[in-house]
Amino acid sequence: MIIDKYLQQLKEVERKFHYYEKNLDTIIQSVFKQISHTIITKGRIANTCLFDEERLGNKVNGKVVSSLIVSNDCMKYHYDNNNRIIMVEEYSVFLKKFDVIEIYIYREITEKLLISSEILRRLYIFDNPFGKTNLCLSYAGSNGYIVDEYVYEESKLKEILIGRDDGDSKDTFFYEENELIMIEHTSKEGIKRIKYTTKKPKFEKIRKDVYTYLKSAITDYQKDFRAIGIEGFLDQDPPHFCISFENKPIPSELIAEWDSEMETIFVWDFQFDEKQLKKCIKIIAEVIVELVQEGMLRKKLIYFHQNQVVVTQNYPSSKTVLKKAQITVL
Repeated sequence: MIIDKYLQQLKEVERKFHYYEKNLDTIIQSVFKQISHTIITKGRIANTCLFDEERLGNKVNGKVVSSLIVSNDCMKYHYDNNNRIIMVEEYSVFLKKFDVIEIYIYREITEKLLISSEILRRLYIFDNPFGKTNLCLSYAGSNGYIVDEYVYEESKLKEILIGRDDGDSKDTFFYEENELIMIEHTSKEGIKRIKYTTKKPKFEKIRKDVYTYLKSAITDYQKDFRAIGIEGFLDQDPPHFCISFENKPIPSELIAEWDSEMETIFVWDFQFDEKQLKKCIKIIAEVIVELVQEGMLRKKLIYFHQNQVVVTQNYPSSKTVLKKAQITVL
């Protein structure tokens, strides 16, 4: 495990975490005294380490503004005499005030204190702040130790190897014309998901394609059928779903156990993020409604699953679409 290589250093990070945790108010007041100037922004304007915000699914596209905006993404960036960021505050609409969310302490290596609700949540120690980071060690209280090893290919960040107490994972970075277009996370179990992408699905095309594929599959099926099964694997890379038909009076709840072979239909070239996934499932629900209203699925049992779970259990917007049309999916 990656974490084993840095265990002694991580224990020192943990020791500092508990020291800072106990003295947080004093540290905050000390940093306030070091502020040379402040800028107010709407949104983030800097990555602490390379692509930090993108790894969270965000963009660093904040704008400098002249005065306070009553918005949860209104930030104050405080700088010292060396023009270094030493503190970040974020406005809370609920609390109607700014809260300190980050503190930076510059030593031989940089320390970052991540704060939430006036409590220290995580302490980072890393090199090359706001630049080409090579190694970041952190301790996050009950969430334990975390190691990020940055791997470069020529001048581009290729991947970040992530070590945690429960195993290793990684983030992989993809580019087009030197611009970052996607970050793919691979879990310790080998499961891949997209954390960030600039690629935007063309949902109108996806809608037309899904309608065409489903209509053709129903038309081309040469046998009688009582039920159609749509088994979604829409969170995978690439996102797809499978179609199957069944003529038994009581089909198995598992579409994969039906008698007909499953036909696979790919809907896009890249893995969806969570918001895109929900939208795609809703689109398929809307297409099912169209096909029922056109008569192609009238009086048929309709099974629509995402990873073997009925979509209405986990996707409220799809449930609303189907309920409004008085269509039950199993």
